[in-house]
Amino acid sequence: MSTEIANARSNFEQSKAEYERKKQLYESKIVPKSEFEKVESNYNIAKSNYQSLTSGVSGGAKEIRAPFDGYITSINAVNGDYVDQGAAIITVGTQQSRVLKTQIAPSYGLTMENAQDIWYQTKDGQWRNVATSGGSILSIAKDVDNNRPLISVFAKVNEDVDMPEGSLTQVQIAMGSASQNTMIPVNALLEDYGSYSVIVQLSGESFERRPVKIGKRNGENVEILEGLQVGEVVVTNGAYQVKMASMSGSTPAHGHEH
Repeated sequence: MSTEIANARSNFEQSKAEYERKKQLYESKIVPKSEFEKVESNYNIAKSNYQSLTSGVSGGAKEIRAPFDGYITSINAVNGDYVDQGAAIITVGTQQSRVLKTQIAPSYGLTMENAQDIWYQTKDGQWRNVATSGGSILSIAKDVDNNRPLISVFAKVNEDVDMPEGSLTQVQIAMGSASQNTMIPVNALLEDYGSYSVIVQLSGESFERRPVKIGKRNGENVEILEGLQVGEVVVTNGAYQVKMASMSGSTPAHGHEH
């Protein structure tokens, strides 16, 4: 380490002297701008390299600090190992910000321009979306090959989802232009062997099970293409209880139970 630092110091001092000399000549219009810029670039590189090597050096050792607080997820080197500059020594994770990775088929044609939002499911089954949590879509891959047949999408999730790093979650991606249509909460939807229906309140204690055709969903709401009219009231909490009560031939006693 001492040899590396000594060489870096020597290069830095030489490039600094050359830079200061050429700077005066350039200001006097004796040397061309291209020659001065080359010397300036060499000086900045030598300065950065020297400062990087000497930063955190004490007692024959170099201290390396992570740029953020977190916890160690893996150690890639052992005591006594030699490592090159840029090599990963440890991997540090943090609960303050997470990266969500999802993969989709290339046929969807997902790009940064038509990706609107990403919904994901947390450990307790709740749906969250990247936009409202202060996160963002970081990148979308542009190519595939035999080893990577799917498009990788990375998003920053700015909340603690209480799930270990590497966990799997359900993901839904909103893409394209938004369209206006009838929406109901997902909790109001009943499913039987691929067919969907909802419980519609006709009047008072009178309910009707209505088949519906659904469209897009985002974890919290689902689009209704057919079967409902604007203004109709559907059961959003306890829909299955109302369904079972109707099958048994009885109805709940009070409206506040629906």
